Order: sequence, then C-alpha cells, then structure tokens
Amino acid sequence: MRGELGVVLEQRNGPDGGRRRRGKVAAMAAMSAGRRRVDAGDIPGALRLFGKAVAIDPNCAQAYLYRAGLRLLHGDLDGALDDFRAIPFLDHSFLPAYRDLTTLSAEEFPQLISAAESAVKQDPDCAWALVFRAFCFRSLMKYEDAIKDLNHAVAVAPRSPALWAIRSRVKLTNRQAFYNGVRDMEKAVALAPDWGWLQCWLGEALRHQGQHRRALAALDRGLELEPGYLRGWAWRGGVKNALRDYRGAIADLGRSLDWDPIYSYDFEYTYDQKSWAYNQRQIARRGLGDVRGALRDLNRAHRYGPRYAWTFSRDGRPDEYASGVAELDSYLRKSPKDAWAWAWRGWTLHQAQRDDESIVSLNRAVDLNRSASWPRAWRGKVLLAQGKFAASVSDLSWALRVDPDYAPAWGWRAQARRRMGDLRRAAADFGRAIREDHRAAWALAGRGEARRGLGDLDGSLADLDRALGILPDYAEALGWRAETRRLRGDAAGALVDAQRALKLRPGLSLVYVTRALLRGQVRDFQGQVRDMRTARRLSPELFAGGGS
Repeated sequence: MRGELGVVLEQRNGPDGGRRRRGKVAAMAAMSAGRRRVDAGDIPGALRLFGKAVAIDPNCAQAYLYRAGLRLLHGDLDGALDDFRAIPFLDHSFLPAYRDLTTLSAEEFPQLISAAESAVKQDPDCAWALVFRAFCFRSLMKYEDAIKDLNHAVAVAPRSPALWAIRSRVKLTNRQAFYNGVRDMEKAVALAPDWGWLQCWLGEALRHQGQHRRALAALDRGLELEPGYLRGWAWRGGVKNALRDYRGAIADLGRSLDWDPIYSYDFEYTYDQKSWAYNQRQIARRGLGDVRGALRDLNRAHRYGPRYAWTFSRDGRPDEYASGVAELDSYLRKSPKDAWAWAWRGWTLHQAQRDDESIVSLNRAVDLNRSASWPRAWRGKVLLAQGKFAASVSDLSWALRVDPDYAPAWGWRAQARRRMGDLRRAAADFGRAIREDHRAAWALAGRGEARRGLGDLDGSLADLDRALGILPDYAEALGWRAETRRLRGDAAGALVDAQRALKLRPGLSLVYVTRALLRGQVRDFQGQVRDMRTARRLSPELFAGGGS
C-alpha cells in the first residue's frame, strides 16, 4: 500500500516526487516528535522540532500554525505573527492540515485565548491570526465568537478558498449555522474547483445534509484529485453506507484505515477520526450479514470513541434497541460462545433500560471472557443504575486495573462513589475521566457537582461552565450550576439556569427546590410553594419525614 501511495505522490509532485515525498514524511516525523514534547510540557523542545519541520517542508501550513501557537505560549508574539503572515503565501491546494482545524487547544492551554487576542490586537487584519483565535474559541465551543473572527478573516481575504472552507467547517460543526456552512463550502469550491480536499469537504457537508448522490459526486472528484486524503475515503465510505452499497463502503473504509497517515500527509487522521471509520465499517459489515466482523470493528471504534455502540437511537426508541438485540440473538444462536456478542447485547439492553436482562447477558460475557475489562465495566454501570453502589465500585475497580485508559469507567466509578457520599474520591475519579477524555461533558459536570458538595464553589462553577461549553443544552448541568450560583450569591444567574434546565427537562425535582429557594429570596411565596409541591410530587422521597 505504501508503494502505491508513493507512486501517487510522485505523480502529483513531479519528477522529484520521491525526494519530496521523503521530505514530507520527515516533516511529519518532526511534528510528531514535537507533539510529544508538548505533551511532556517541553515547549522550547517542541518549538525546535516544529522549526525543523518548517525547514524540511517550507510549504507545510500545519507546521506554521502549530509553531505560531507554541510561540504564543512561549511569549514570542512577533515570531507568532511572522508565522501567521507567512501562511497566505503557501500552497493551500494539497493537504494543508488547517483543513482539519488542528492547532493547540484552548481547553488544554487556557492562556492561548489571551495570547491570540494579543496577536489580533497587534495586527487586527492578520487573517490567520484571526483564524487561530477562532480555532481557540471553537475548541471551547464558543461558535459565535469563532464565526465572528472568521467573518473578519474572510472580509480581509475574500478570494481565499481556504478561509471560506474554514468558516464553513466551523459553521457545519455548529448545527445552527449548518446550511449557511454548506453555502460557504460551495463558494470555496467555486474559487478552487481543482483542490481535492475542498471537493471532499463539500462531499462531507452534503452527506450530513442527506444529499448522498451529490456528496458521492463531490467525493469522487476530490479523491481523483487527491487520492492520499484518508478522511475523504472514510467519508465516501459513509456515503456508500447511506446508499446501501456496503461492499463499496467496506473497500473505501478499509483504504482509509489501512494506510499509515504519515505517508498520506494527513497527520491528524487520529484515533478519534479512525473510530468513526471503524464504526461505519461495522455498519457496512452488518449490512452484509457479517456480525462477527462487525463486532470486531465496533470494539475498535469504541476503544477511541466510547459513544459508539451496537444500537444508536437519537430518540431512545424501544423498537431500535429491540432490533439490535434481535440481531445479536440471531447470531448467538449460531455462535453461543462469542463473549463480545453477549457483552454488546447486555449493553444494548441497558440502553433500553432493561437492566435485569442486561445483567444476565453481561454475566454470560464475563464468564466467557474473564480477562476482558469492558464487559465488567459495563456490568458495573448497570449495577450503578440499579443502586448497588458497592458492587458497582468493585466491578469498575477491577476493570480499571486491567484497562486504566477506559475513560467511561472512571466516570462511572465516580458516580457510584458520589452516591455513596465519598465526594473526595469521586472528584478524583471524575478528574481521571477528564484527563482521558477532555471533552467528556458528563464527567466535567459530575466533578462540578462533587466539588460543590466539598465546598469548592469556584472549582464547581469552572467545571460546570466547561461542561456547558461542550453541551449547552445539558439540563442536569444547568440545574447543578443554578444551585452553585445560588450558593455563591448570584441569584439572577441561578434563576436563568434553573428556568432553562426545567424548560429542557421538566422532571428535575432538585431544580424545582433550587428555584423555590430563589423565589423565596425575592418574596415570591406563591411561586415558591408551587415549586416545592412539584418537587414533592416528582420525588416524594426527598421530603420523607418532613411533614406537610
């Protein structure tokens, strides 16, 4: 496969393609080593390695963007601006990494926002400094601020296809601006119809829009122009799934998964991206009746994207869960000793809130494969749902000894410990879940709730703010933030959060209690009584022994 890609790159790059390909691989290797230095906290060492990448490949937009961010962290504002100002003059037609919105993350480095603001203040019309700040806002889910910066960048350079494409990508992530984002991508393609990555991005936008035939045509064109774009192959596999061309989907998804990203210059085709492709391939395998192969691909998908499961139901529809269980039951009649089939059956039953049946299936999975951590972790989660907290902690602790990188298990054990009143260890477990998956809003919210119980109101508010930045409509987190704000004396902010939480989910009894206390502060006693009566009706156990 590498030999085939070498031919493609040589054809693309001209007579000296082989030498240039080796140069690109060396640049990617330097950046990869630089990323490891960032993870180790060695910013000066990382700067040297990204500088080496620029020297090897002076046309690599990714190296300039990442080095600019490192320079901002290092206090070298002039150097960062030099990098931002160089980017417009690079060749943006072939796999520049900014397409994937890859820079340092403001979640990991909060000081990036103020540093990026300094760069924009010094040069307000530097388009790529604006892009960088927009990336920082986007990583914090502040889409309106990000789009405002990208609007400015596009106004500065309205003939730049790359800037139109980047603004489109951010709009497409923010579902409220989705259709406007598709129009931006169409504008980018009109400006540069021969850029393969733009055609692929347009295809992905159209796939989300449900225009699968148009998406397929755009992806065909993009991959003809740029056959080394791994995400393009994955996206086309997803389109073929939607069109029920399962064999074609498997071929495309296999191509995206088998190549080494460093040879495709798609440096950021990471595990998170691959998890989506593995999940799409398991869907295709199921379409062809290959349940065994689908189970193996689903395990790979779940390893790096724990949101992937055998059954996904946007609305929690019982018939969708029942269909998933029936599919596994049919397979288990022929393969009764497949532990993973029993495990996924158990997890699907739990998603359907059929926990007694789930436990039976997960017990079978654990008996068949005593060394596997996930079935034991999933059983711990079901025990948590059943209120068996000590047994839950036992299963989850065993699973974490075997697989300490499995983020959900840390969060589930934290929830069990919180329910047992062990708030300090719960907060620590939530913290480990966040380190393993820094975008886990539920773990951030859980730690915020635990911190409030420990009296750390500032830490609680910071965690809840982050959780709601990731999931703005997270009703429970809004309710917890309402109570934290009430305790901090911010009655107005607390009331806004409580109202919104109850609008999203009217059954949150404790939020009625919070709102009742807030209404009492402003002497709205009738409203206070109504809220307390509603809370009592929803959760009478909260008022046991409390009289009338």
